[in-house]
Amino acid sequence: MLERNEQAKQRWGGAHKSIDTWLHARQDLLIEYFKLAGLPPYERESQALPALADVRNFCGML
Repeated sequence: MLERNEQAKQRWGGAHKSIDTWLHARQDLLIEYFKLAGLPPYERESQALPALADVRNFCGML
């Protein structure tokens, strides 16, 4: 997913300020999802659920 986001940034980045803003927001959302899900490179040491504050932050971004 992050690789496709990078490809989109290379193709469309700089074309229009609103596109740049959208691409940046999408990248931030993907990074937060990876952290929340414990996906590489954001693996957690334990298999515990993410913190409530992290879940709320992610939901707020959606």
